[in-house]
Amino acid sequence: MYCNVNKFDMCVNQGATYTQQLTIKASDGSNIDGISTATLASQIRSSYSSSTVVASFTFTWVDHANGVVTMSLSATTT
Repeated sequence: MYCNVNKFDMCVNQGATYTQQLTIKASDGSNIDGISTATLASQIRSSYSSSTVVASFTFTWVDHANGVVTMSLSATTT
């Protein structure tokens, strides 16, 4: 399993649908072999060490070959 911890600040408005398009690339900017068959996951927790999941993002592939994906949370979830 590959895990790279990258952090970025995001603002999610309560009651609004949140979407963010991401392009997943290798550190040198090249495409990642096998990315099109990868299962992506991201969760929100109240703290880094918490075992309780507050919400989980949904991922939708936009362009498998180039690693482009949209992550989202529904308005009901936010």
